[in-house]
Amino acid sequence: MLAISSGMVISHAYLKNYRFDERLTLYGIDTRFMIDYSETEKSLFVMPVTVNHSTALWSSNDPAVMRPRVQNLISTWPIVFEARPVARVAAYIYAQIFKIKLAIKYRDYRFLKNK
Repeated sequence: MLAISSGMVISHAYLKNYRFDERLTLYGIDTRFMIDYSETEKSLFVMPVTVNHSTALWSSNDPAVMRPRVQNLISTWPIVFEARPVARVAAYIYAQIFKIKLAIKYRDYRFLKNK
C-alpha cells in the first residue's frame, strides 16, 4: 500500500517510536514511511474521503522545473528500497524507462542525465 503522507492521519502512539530517515527530503518520504509501517503493523484503515491534492512533481509542464524534481525523486529510490534489493533493481530499470519517456515527451535530452 502506498499513500501520499499529506493525506494521512497517523496515531501519536505510532509516531513517537518512528525513526524518520533524514536522508530523504521531499520525495520518497511517503513510500519509505509505508514500507516501514508495513514491517511493524498488521493493518491500516482507508477512510472514505476524497482529498483534492496536486503533487509538486506534476504541477508544472515546464521541463526546466520538471527535471530537478524528477532527478530528486529518482535519487531517493536507492534509499527507499535499500533493504529490498529486487525492488531497488526494479526501481532502477523503471527510472531509466521513465527518463527516456520524459526526454521524448519534452524533447529534452537532459532528462537522461543524472544529477
